[in-house]
Amino acid sequence: MRNRIWVFITFFVLIISSSSVLAGRQWYYQHVVDSMNNPIGGGNTTIGMRSDATWPVVVSNDGTAAMVPGGWAQSSGGISPQGTLDAATSHDGQSIIVAGSLGNVAVFGSSGWSYRYNNVASGGPFYRQSVAFTQNDSPAVLYRSAENMQVTLSTRSGNTWYSNSTGRDADFFALDYDSYNQANVVLHQNSTLVYGTKGVLTGNQWNFSEPIMNLPPINGPVDLQLTANDLPYIAYRANNLLSYTTYDRLQGCWTNGTLDGMSSDNFCMAADFQGGIGVVYLTDGDSGITLGYAYNDGSGTWTTEHLWNNILPLDVSSPLSDKSIGLTFDMENNPVISFNTSNGIWIAYDPFVVPEPATMALLLLGGAFSLRLRKPR
Repeated sequence: MRNRIWVFITFFVLIISSSSVLAGRQWYYQHVVDSMNNPIGGGNTTIGMRSDATWPVVVSNDGTAAMVPGGWAQSSGGISPQGTLDAATSHDGQSIIVAGSLGNVAVFGSSGWSYRYNNVASGGPFYRQSVAFTQNDSPAVLYRSAENMQVTLSTRSGNTWYSNSTGRDADFFALDYDSYNQANVVLHQNSTLVYGTKGVLTGNQWNFSEPIMNLPPINGPVDLQLTANDLPYIAYRANNLLSYTTYDRLQGCWTNGTLDGMSSDNFCMAADFQGGIGVVYLTDGDSGITLGYAYNDGSGTWTTEHLWNNILPLDVSSPLSDKSIGLTFDMENNPVISFNTSNGIWIAYDPFVVPEPATMALLLLGGAFSLRLRKPR
């Protein structure tokens, strides 16, 4: 009888807490502030989330904050970031890697920040960088230094970084790892894209394709994520449109498409824990510059939505134009977005992802007992 009562309570809790998901995603926002309501952070931002804690960690040029029950805590340590930032979450959901353009790299795990920035880059600070975890969750950084145009991959093993040049020059690039633990990279060269891999299937040598055909001239950053089936999706901006290309295995070629209009080069791509892919970007909304979000569950079908009217009913002295944004996913594969406004960093989220304090006890109660019924991933 007691077990039946707990099953009923758990079922009731899950119905309440999941109502926003069943009814369609409901976006909420939260200001990243300290206990005195002072903003934590500003400038460029990126975000990660450890799945065992389901609390986001926001990194920005002016400060780092980790969400804890009841609010935000200024996070000690980190990478003292400046300029561009990039972050990724490990495959087991236990760690977050962050890199800033000073050449610093750090990993946030169960014990907080672990410094990993010694001897990462040769030739001075990063000009630009892209981070990922290998399949065995070792940190990896694809970068171009300020003094060398060639793009280099550095991976961490033990206490040492091992670097290998791609032999290619590029202003923009991105990194991800496939199920064979091969590095997959996309390079923006001469207004087009080149794709490369390095690993067991290439004799541990870099293998680059010819430029991807039938693309419009590309004039900005690129990003890359792989689905659970190792299909690459590359996002880029061309002719003020958020566009993508993916490899069609049946046709043996790259296929291209567009998702939405873009108001700047600012966008971020991330994969969830089931192989779905999301992109957050800046676009023109009914009330001015707004956040856009596109999602592909891995089947090839995209959905897009604009968030402005839902998550920004606040007075900002300047629009989001040319502000940086970050994207991550929680353990339930719901997106969490960080973005910068004139009054600091905010996050956009589904209320089931980041519970309000008043519902915390209820959710924890239901979650504790529902874990017995859930299958491991």
